[in-house]
Amino acid sequence: VRLSRQGAALARDRHEADYVARGGRLRPGHPDPALFPRDEWAWAMRRAVRTLSGDGLLYGHVQGLPDLRRVLAEALAARRGLPVMPEQVHVVPTVQSALAMLGRCLLDEGETVWIEEPGYLGARAALGHGRLVPLPVDAEGADASRLTGVPKLVYVTPSHQYPTGVRMSLPRRLALLARARQAGALVLEDDYDSEFLWEGRQVPALGALAEQGEVITLGTVAKSLLPGLRLAWFVAPPALSARLAHAQANLGVMANVHAQAALAAFIDSGRYHRHLDHIGGVYRARGAEMVRAIRARCGDAVVVAPPVGGLQVLVRFAADRDDRAVAARLARAGYSVPFLSGLYLSGRHSSGPNPGVPGRGILVGFAAATEEQADMFARALGDALACADGD
Repeated sequence: VRLSRQGAALARDRHEADYVARGGRLRPGHPDPALFPRDEWAWAMRRAVRTLSGDGLLYGHVQGLPDLRRVLAEALAARRGLPVMPEQVHVVPTVQSALAMLGRCLLDEGETVWIEEPGYLGARAALGHGRLVPLPVDAEGADASRLTGVPKLVYVTPSHQYPTGVRMSLPRRLALLARARQAGALVLEDDYDSEFLWEGRQVPALGALAEQGEVITLGTVAKSLLPGLRLAWFVAPPALSARLAHAQANLGVMANVHAQAALAAFIDSGRYHRHLDHIGGVYRARGAEMVRAIRARCGDAVVVAPPVGGLQVLVRFAADRDDRAVAARLARAGYSVPFLSGLYLSGRHSSGPNPGVPGRGILVGFAAATEEQADMFARALGDALACADGD
């Protein structure tokens, strides 16, 4: 059976370009399942099953349960500076499903999308029916001043750029929003792991700076709890929200109602924020330990800075090594780390936080790495780099 052209595009493996193996250890963005608060989540789920009733159990509340939308609106205002009403919050299973839906609703085939380079391949897959234009990233984040033309959509990860880990500076944020308003474009802000900040003060979401509803902010508990819960959200401008709710119903982009009710209770009770405080300390220590181990084993063969947040760290190679070959050797040792050159759209491998270092390297998840596991990985990386030098 032949797939349609759209079906063929959807059926492509979006990670083919950046992963040699995806079943191994230290995959970026994966939280540690051992840190999931099982007992407290069980309390929230039992409460949800006992108390949830009405239209939410049938086909109502397509946009999300009112309690969860209220709680999320309050949390986004308090923690991300977003002045949002519950009516603007849309609960979805994943950020990827939201990007796919928004791509279908807001972008016609061939219209221009500015997308970070290097950047997240999931966004590239969701918006791939548009004309994707690389948006350069450096030490201050995405730089809209280096592009000309008029985009329809812009995709950015300003709080913790994927994969470089940099935070977009305030001047860059304001400049990007000004360009979006001038073009009549919408900015898709993927705020995927802003809960984790290890250095500096928290920066408000990009959407908090919007003046004319030019930003849609997306978030998730996939990193702070578990991706298997299938709970995420986006905040739409008031002028779009009602129409997007109809699209959400037509496409069936809806999350499990008991999980929604459990998350509402989990946040409202204060348990979620206590959980964030606990895992934040663990992840910060593990990130620092991973960097220490890599520096000790690999020396000046790599350039790696302590992460300012998130669950992964970018390890750049100090020489123009074949990062795909290094990732392949690490895959044979049981590690699933993407290579940096696969995350570029244009293939130019020239942008990055450190202009003197080519865009070659690997992205390492550290969320589940103990001190011993960090040392084991650093040893495997050192061996892989030595083999690359000998080839």
